[in-house]
Parts: sequence; structure tokens; C-alpha cells
Amino acid sequence: MLSASDPLSLLKQLGLTKQESDVFLLLLELGASPVSTIALRGRMKRTNLYNILAKLAERGLVTEFLKGRVRYFQATEPHKLLYLQEQQKKKLDQNIASLREMLPLFENMKNPSLDKPRVKFYQGSDGIETVLTQILAKESFDCYFNPDIVYAVFPYAVQEFLMESAKKKLHIRELVVSGKMAKEYVSHIKNPNHQYKILPNEFQFETDNFIFGNSVVFISYREEQIAVMIESADIARTQRMAFELMWKAVR
Repeated sequence: MLSASDPLSLLKQLGLTKQESDVFLLLLELGASPVSTIALRGRMKRTNLYNILAKLAERGLVTEFLKGRVRYFQATEPHKLLYLQEQQKKKLDQNIASLREMLPLFENMKNPSLDKPRVKFYQGSDGIETVLTQILAKESFDCYFNPDIVYAVFPYAVQEFLMESAKKKLHIRELVVSGKMAKEYVSHIKNPNHQYKILPNEFQFETDNFIFGNSVVFISYREEQIAVMIESADIARTQRMAFELMWKAVR
């Protein structure tokens, strides 16, 4: 989480460039000012400054007015930043709702020849994060999970995954590998739809496996950190049957 004393990083995270952020913060400090003053205080060329001010004006963060024959620029009220973010969120929520409604239509338009088994590879922490985001977009999944391995590599990702799945109330059945972190992990499960069973000590899985829809995902967190997603109804069905057998066997 960003510090309250780090406004520059926050503005950049909100989508402004470093130069736009610098100019906006400078205008907050100076108040209404001509380009000559802004350029002098910001130590920048006027030609570049005009471009930056134009972009800030497009975002609604800078206004201008004439005082005599001189153009003055000033930053809008800071709460405009919050308003703009709320508007973006509102638009994003509308887009997500529309997309959910249109998904069946897109699925019907899909070429049937694309339904043959497909394999996708993801590497590194960013790749694994991409896969986990796709899994969290599903309504339900079954999985094998080894807390000891994941806590050692991505401790914060575990908490974020649990929080997001609880927020969405996903239906989860999870076989948890027994180890030092098993009890710690299950103590953080707050989702009423998240069922789990801790495996006997002799069952030590080195990868996390997820089964959802017609897909299976295998994730290895050690060394290369790689995830493999197989999209195949037959393979998913077989893996789901194997999971079902183990789920029923574990007490």
C-alpha cells in the first residue's frame, strides 16, 4: 500500500506520467501561474510544458484563464482526482456487466474447431499471477494445494487469493498438503463455500493443481516457476474423477 507521504507515486499509479504528476503537484503549490513561472520553478522547457498542460487539461486536472494578455494555468481542486477515479470505476463496472451479458453470444460465435485440446505455458511470477486471476474468474474449482511451498515463495499471494475468493464466495473444494503451514493456512479461510480437507502425511504434492470447467492447471513454484494450462474436456473429466476419489477417501 502506498504511503500517504508519497503523492507522486500515487499520481503515477492513477495513470499520470512523471512529468504530468510533477506539473500537477507544482501547480497545487503555486496556485494560478503563467507558463513562465511554471517553467522556471519546474526547470523545464516551455514547449514541453505546453504539451503537458494540454494533457492535464484533457484529463480535467488543469484549467486556464486570461489575465490581461497572459494565460494563467491552475490545478483543479484535488477532490477532482477522486471524482475521475470513481467515474472510471463506474464505467468499468458497466463494461463488466455488459460483458457478462454478452459472453453467451461470444461463446456461440466461437468456431467449434477451436475446441480441441490446447496447452498454454506461463512463466515467472507474472505468468502465475495471470493464471490465478483466470482461476478466480470461475465460479467454482477443485484443487490440490501445498501451503509450505507457496508461503515460502509467494506469502502475500496466498492471502490475496483467499480474500478474493471469499469476496466472490467461490465454490471451492481443496485438498491441502499436510505440513508446517497447513493449519495456519486453513485458519484464514473465511469463505463459507470453501471446503477443505488436510491430506495424510504420506501424500506430498510438489505442485498446485486446479480443475475447473474443461481446464486443468499445474503450477510449479520452485526454480523456474511455471504454470501449464490444459484445455481439454476429457483430461479435465479424468482429473476431476481422480480428485473425487481422493476427496471421498480423505476423512
